[in-house]
Amino acid sequence: MTLPNVLLIGAQKAATTTLWFGLKNHPDAFFPDRKELMFFLSDELYSQGPDAYARWFQDWSGQRVVGEGTPCMHSEGVAKRMADVVPQARLIASLRDPIERAYSSFCMQLLKGSEPPGRTFEEAIERDASYLDFGRYIHQLRALEEYYPRSRMHVLLDTDLKERPDATWRAIHEFLEIEHIPVQATARANVGGKPKSRVVSRAVYLLYKARNRMRATPLAGLVNHPWLDQHSRELRNYISRWNRSSGRYPALCADRRAALLPHVREDIEALEVWLDRDLSSWREV
Repeated sequence: MTLPNVLLIGAQKAATTTLWFGLKNHPDAFFPDRKELMFFLSDELYSQGPDAYARWFQDWSGQRVVGEGTPCMHSEGVAKRMADVVPQARLIASLRDPIERAYSSFCMQLLKGSEPPGRTFEEAIERDASYLDFGRYIHQLRALEEYYPRSRMHVLLDTDLKERPDATWRAIHEFLEIEHIPVQATARANVGGKPKSRVVSRAVYLLYKARNRMRATPLAGLVNHPWLDQHSRELRNYISRWNRSSGRYPALCADRRAALLPHVREDIEALEVWLDRDLSSWREV
């Protein structure tokens, strides 16, 4: 039974997909074609046990690195699940300015229909604390430290991949003990944008809500079936890409950022100490 020895654990909307692409193309690494396996996040998938998880890695052919890329470090209890199944794994986490991460996540959910058209970022933050909580990295890293030593955790910032890509990839390859092979720059994954049609966005949102309501009915077994879950996600993502206008989503205005900074400043300062890195840019308006 082959299980991963490397997990790209997040953070969500912090270049995990870029890391996955770069490592998947390394000759001494094996990653399944599906990036996010959701095994440690999903109660239903986790309950199926390691054998079900291992099926994703059955095509492994001897590469030194075996991995997958589910952003899961934000989820309570996931560290213990990981330690129970893959206690010797090495963990890679990419972090992003928590306010920018929250806004990027909101824009993505708006495109995918998880947020209703017309809802503002402020309204979303007020209704769903997870937007900011997912960016409270210091608490997530400390939870991981209870099960994994720091020597098995490699933490970088998403800006490292943009500002000094070769040095960043070299450090990742050294951490994984594989040959450093320069990684070609690729187009940004999961680029944001504005919906072309609010009607389409609304329809996707209503379907998304209907699916979630079905999870609490006798039809839950059908809705939660891995095959249907995977293909419904793929269909939703396809529609979202089709409905996405070209270009980036509008930049977050300074006033909105200033209003949110007090909610994350203490976490950022604690993370600076833990990482021994200057994160003053995260504390600026």
